[in-house]
Amino acid sequence: MINKKTIISILAGLLIILGGVYFQDIIRLLGGGGMVKTVSDDNYMLVIDYGDGHTRKFKGDMEEESAKAWDLLQQASAFGVSVKIEKDFVPRSIDGIANQGDKKWILYINDFRQNKGPFEARAQKGDIVTFKYE
Repeated sequence: MINKKTIISILAGLLIILGGVYFQDIIRLLGGGGMVKTVSDDNYMLVIDYGDGHTRKFKGDMEEESAKAWDLLQQASAFGVSVKIEKDFVPRSIDGIANQGDKKWILYINDFRQNKGPFEARAQKGDIVTFKYE
């Protein structure tokens, strides 16, 4: 039998989860650039990690089973992300932060560094695609 303490714990957990979803909606409405912290099986998340603790996150729907990482980055340009590229569509600069010396924009999918460029690397539904300046 479920006791009163277990029920209270479950309800508290639900309130925290629902409050987090509501908070994300408020941030998005206030111009948070599509910012979210979760991704469903039919969506993707694109993260731009500036390497200084600042990130921008974008969530979008995938119509196909997979998409090029480059296409996802291009969709972020609708929210004001500027991208300049080198050969093979590798970012030379994102939002004015350019590759310099040893620091450059690196592509990750689900926290795994990609050996392919963003035009070749494909993300599946539910994946998190990250361009990280490091």
